[in-house]
Amino acid sequence: MPLGKSPPNKRKNLRKELMGKVFNLKNFDEPLTVIGVKFRYVYKWKRVVYVKFRYSNKYETIEAWYGYNEVLRDHVENYLKLGKWGQYRGKPNSKLKSNAYIHNLWRHIHERCHSNKVYENVTVCKEWLNYYKFLEWVWSNKSNYNPDEYQQIDKDILQWNSEYKVYSPETCIFIPTYLNKYLSGFSKRTGNKYNKWYIYLLLNNNYLLINKGDVKYNTSLFPYCRYYLFDRLLEYYYNDYKITTKIYNMLKIINQNTCMIYNTKEYKNIFPIELKHKIDSFINNELDKLKLRENKISSETRVL
Repeated sequence: MPLGKSPPNKRKNLRKELMGKVFNLKNFDEPLTVIGVKFRYVYKWKRVVYVKFRYSNKYETIEAWYGYNEVLRDHVENYLKLGKWGQYRGKPNSKLKSNAYIHNLWRHIHERCHSNKVYENVTVCKEWLNYYKFLEWVWSNKSNYNPDEYQQIDKDILQWNSEYKVYSPETCIFIPTYLNKYLSGFSKRTGNKYNKWYIYLLLNNNYLLINKGDVKYNTSLFPYCRYYLFDRLLEYYYNDYKITTKIYNMLKIINQNTCMIYNTKEYKNIFPIELKHKIDSFINNELDKLKLRENKISSETRVL
């Protein structure tokens, strides 16, 4: 018999002794019954005993293994214990890498939906009450998450015209942080109401003034100026592989509908060339600054 290993009969007797045993643990509202026992030898002379429990919350039931010594010391984590907003950790998955950024993002999603009046028409799907279900989505191809990029989670693009919105795997996507910030005020800066004399084009916290003289007193070009700015911003992120084709196409439609520009050829034919150069110069300058800032932040994130 190998050194340090218990005789088979001894292991069999311990398994028989523990099966069906009931424990009252501080992190659980109901007693837990042992439904499984296994042994693991971490060294030749050291044996670790694990016991399995089955327990539930109002959303799901799981089976989980715990070290028997931790059970005896009452140091057992309840993976299904509900938090302040009904959220819970969920059964751990060692294949999914967690970090402080992702966990805080998940927690803030729940917090803002319950504590911020701006989000009174926004909810979180049942699946994302479970942190590990959220984590599974983050690392999937559907999320567009890149740990080396400066990103935020967006819930609006895929449900742009919806009065009631939900954080879910089907409605959320990771996009560059500045693009998300730009979108948050995009509809407020556009629409069918424009100043009769001038408009401001906002990009990267700077602005460009466009007056009636710039558009040759054809104020119907004001909406196209904003459309053109956003279109260039989308091209920048898409060509740099920071947004997916699906998101790029969705944002193109949002840009058209919000600025009410449906026939770009019509505007291009009457758009003053001097104004185009003016806007292009502004956009190129601000995009260069934006790229430097995003690269710097991404580098700092990688170091952290």
